[in-house]
Amino acid sequence: MELYEEFTFHWCLPWWILSVFRHQQSHIQNPLRIKKDFNALSVASGAWIE
Repeated sequence: MELYEEFTFHWCLPWWILSVFRHQQSHIQNPLRIKKDFNALSVASGAWIE
């Protein structure tokens, strides 16, 4: 199980950050949307760290 969690953290999380960052490029005029995406990111990373 630890191996799976490490795989998830090291591979999925950077990809997720990159996809969110790219997604924000088209919403750069919408700070609320960006804030919402970062809130989702912190929730997801918090769940993986636990």
